Amino acid sequence: MNNYRGRVRKRSQNLLIVEGHHEKNKLFWLIFKCFPEININMDEIWIYGTNIYQLYNDIVKEYGEEWAEENMDIDLPFVISKKQYPDKLQYKEDFTNIVLVFDYERHDTNFSEEKILKMQ
Repeated sequence: MNNYRGRVRKRSQNLLIVEGHHEKNKLFWLIFKCFPEININMDEIWIYGTNIYQLYNDIVKEYGEEWAEENMDIDLPFVISKKQYPDKLQYKEDFTNIVLVFDYERHDTNFSEEKILKMQ
């Protein structure tokens, strides 16, 4: 028998990617308190810390400009963890559900309906 073991994965995690602290600390705290059957741990909420257009740019940086047209399978937890938690990379296979919660941000100078459609 050997002692080799890969990284232990905690399966069946849910990941909510939110824009900022307000969404995590106010909105989802209230939702989870009102609906405990949702059964999501507050630690499974990642604060992205910026808007959806920056996330779009991070995806382009990792996968290239044609990621949507080529129907690439984007690993959002990897993209985000690489940027914000480089010492603790995560991958989509670690999660059962991944949900993004962002404002539409129509007033943003980077606003683009095309980008929003690609992100969908």
